[in-house]
Amino acid sequence: MLSTRLQVLSAMLAAVCGVASAGTVTDPAMGMAAGSYSTGLSQFVSFTPNQTTGGGILDLNNDSGDVITGITFQTFIQEGLSLPEIDAAFTCNSASDVTLPNPFFLTCTISYNLNNGQLDFAFSGDSGIPPMALGCTDTNADTPACTGQGHFAMTFNDGYLLTGDAGEWLGSDAVLFKGPPVITISDVTLQAAPGSVPEPSALLLALTGLIGLAAISRRR
Repeated sequence: MLSTRLQVLSAMLAAVCGVASAGTVTDPAMGMAAGSYSTGLSQFVSFTPNQTTGGGILDLNNDSGDVITGITFQTFIQEGLSLPEIDAAFTCNSASDVTLPNPFFLTCTISYNLNNGQLDFAFSGDSGIPPMALGCTDTNADTPACTGQGHFAMTFNDGYLLTGDAGEWLGSDAVLFKGPPVITISDVTLQAAPGSVPEPSALLLALTGLIGLAAISRRR
């Protein structure tokens, strides 16, 4: 009799667990780390994680010539989700993250528009992402002389892993996504790099101004 009751109880627990599992919200992660081999930010259009395994790595470099002091990644997911669902589902790394401390930004803020499904991951604060070294462009970014600065990697893998492509960014997850998620960059904030050399046009403008001042001085 006792054995029968235990079997019935086990069956009930299994059924409950099965229901909970069916409605479980996955945990898509977006992490930022230092990188080396990559594509220029100016060349980037969009990225979709592997739809078989759910993750992947996006390698980028800062070919702007300026410091990136803020950058926002964007995608669109299901509308009408609650903020607690978003908080429980999505993660991104800040400088204080134990698993993968962000080397460039202090904070990462996730925001969601329940009306249109817009989901933003905004990285900001701290020193930001420096530009590639002087003389480095997108054409030679992957040469040994240019891989040490201005490169960063975005991981969409579980646990912010920087290898493999196993994650939770699967379009087949109808709880969160309407289809394969497409990641874009919606905003970039730039600041002149310390000691940066002005553009030739700016130098020419300044020189023209000085010549004009000299002419006025002579007339006086």
